[in-house]
Amino acid sequence: MKRTYKLMMALAVMIAMFAAICVYAAAAESGAIAGFAVNTLQAQNPNDVGAVKWFSGAVDGKYYIFLPTNADRSSMTVWFSADGEVKCGDVVLENGKETSVFAEGDEFVLTCGENTYTVVFRQSANAATMYIATESGTMDAVHANKEHKEAGIIDIFDSAGKEQYNGKLSYIKGRGNSTWTGFDKKPYNIKLDKKADLFGMGKSKKWCLLASAGEHSFIRNKLMFDFSLNLGINASADVVMTDVYINSEYMGAYIVTEKVEIGETRVNIFDLEGETEDVNDADLDAYALAGNRSLASGNIPPANSYKYVDIPNDPEQITGGYLLEFEKAYRYKDEVSGFVTKNHQAIVVKEPEYVTKAQIEYIKDYYQDFEDALYARSGYNSKGKYYTDYIDIESLAKAYIIQEFAENFDGNSSSFFLSKDVDGKFIYGPVWDFDLSFGLGWANTLISFSVNSADPNKMYIYNTYMGNHNQKRNSLLGQALNHTDFQALVTKIWTEQVLPYRETFMNNINTFGENTAASAGMNAVRWNLYGTTGEAAIRSNYNGEYASISQFSQIRFDVLNKAFAPETHFVRYETRGTTKTVVLDDTMYTTGDTVTLKDAVGIDNNQNKFLGWTLSPYGFGEVLQAGDTISIDEDTVLYAVFEKDQTANAIIKAFFTRLKAFLYSLTKMLRSFENLPPVA
Repeated sequence: MKRTYKLMMALAVMIAMFAAICVYAAAAESGAIAGFAVNTLQAQNPNDVGAVKWFSGAVDGKYYIFLPTNADRSSMTVWFSADGEVKCGDVVLENGKETSVFAEGDEFVLTCGENTYTVVFRQSANAATMYIATESGTMDAVHANKEHKEAGIIDIFDSAGKEQYNGKLSYIKGRGNSTWTGFDKKPYNIKLDKKADLFGMGKSKKWCLLASAGEHSFIRNKLMFDFSLNLGINASADVVMTDVYINSEYMGAYIVTEKVEIGETRVNIFDLEGETEDVNDADLDAYALAGNRSLASGNIPPANSYKYVDIPNDPEQITGGYLLEFEKAYRYKDEVSGFVTKNHQAIVVKEPEYVTKAQIEYIKDYYQDFEDALYARSGYNSKGKYYTDYIDIESLAKAYIIQEFAENFDGNSSSFFLSKDVDGKFIYGPVWDFDLSFGLGWANTLISFSVNSADPNKMYIYNTYMGNHNQKRNSLLGQALNHTDFQALVTKIWTEQVLPYRETFMNNINTFGENTAASAGMNAVRWNLYGTTGEAAIRSNYNGEYASISQFSQIRFDVLNKAFAPETHFVRYETRGTTKTVVLDDTMYTTGDTVTLKDAVGIDNNQNKFLGWTLSPYGFGEVLQAGDTISIDEDTVLYAVFEKDQTANAIIKAFFTRLKAFLYSLTKMLRSFENLPPVA
């Protein structure tokens, strides 16, 4: 049966190829050219891999042929469909034959009878090339349904012309959220038939084609991936600028990058999904979906809920092999597995995608214990564990620096990943998705209190809350800043690792921009980004794209230098989620400055009366009122005091919480002494 299917598919492809040749050889309307294509590889027909068809959608009425970096114009086969003789100048072109007429110059006039066609050749530089031919010969089904998978063949070359892969394409499908729905240029996921080490990024079958549809510089992701690698973030991906051709049509410039997944050359942790597959008879996606999949108004999932797949068997080890992604609540509904915390943070389990009940309960409880500790005033949860017992604090501090420096609009509300290996802690990474950074963001109350992420003079991630989840709580990174050990580590990493990289980063902007300009210019014509096809005008616009990143970055370095300087202090307000919204102050104070305390308005805690602020995490000492002033000489956290905090029970509870935290710290210290050498 399979052999019959393959023979039928092969016959269908042959018929389509023959029909394409006939179409290009057949007559169009009198004296007209209906189609034109050139060969950049060893294509046998205009629909074969390596053929490039002209593009007639330009605003100037001209026809454009977009050539990859390594195309040789001195000898190109041409195909066309025309009624009559086709000439380029005085040279007669022969259908299906080679010509050297396009070797010199970029703009040519083709004639057929009384009709003339201006054809402009644009050629890329410093970019890789990807050719895809789908089995159906179209992408219509994929564009109609993001989840539709189209098989085919694929050929990939690096910027030097070295072939990276040539063979079957298991599928190409849609990907992404806002880019997929909001732009004509679509992003894709591809899966190769065999693993390949594309561009030295490690062997894998699965790869992403990022469209950068709204990010016209194409360098933001490359800049921040390199920035993150310099900081030592595990599993930071690389990106490669690539000209993509599908079914002989130039689709534009894309960024090819690694798919965020568990693997030896990706997030190198325990393969829990693979182990789960081994102990179950059926494919994991064959089992029924289970758990709480209900939604409230606005497609928001309920707090403290989780969903999984009803898989019968678990491997012995389930403490590791998890890759989690923070997600906006309204997108959570489309995911297979995940959980929502008590504070309403929606988290998707990216891997294992098909997670069992035991696995989801383990990772949900582990994360909840971490969240409880992080959002506790002392940093300790009810089990007496400190928040750093659950997460690698250094990677978390680097996450804050990365997101704050770039003023990434999504920050840690989406495309924010944490991984956990067997018996290990959470680790931030890989970094992902900086399309909306370095000035491409905006003010949005779903993530922050109208703080504009396009303003380089502001602290942005500092001011974010649980985007689209809970305005009463700081975001993960915003909450971490309430802990002095985290603040100190951020300053240390910025000073010792980021500042020495400043010159390299600024140089990278110009280097990456220049290397990308030619490919970005072709993309600008293909998708009419600037309303012009003039090469000089497009180059001027593109130069402005990366010049704006340079200007933005210079300001960010200066602003964060001041923010992280020893003499600069911030005032934070810890309300424990008992106010309608978090209370924020991103003013940069210096030693000796006077601070006027803010009000905690909109109390929403069963009419619990707000009494004021205290400098003690446990509500002890003087209670200060909104409007009072204090003088500061260090980073300061003010803690909301409510009527119930003054009861005897609250004070006793605070004492025992403090005592438990002290005993836990003392135990850790004593255990560390066990490894010390004996005293002489």
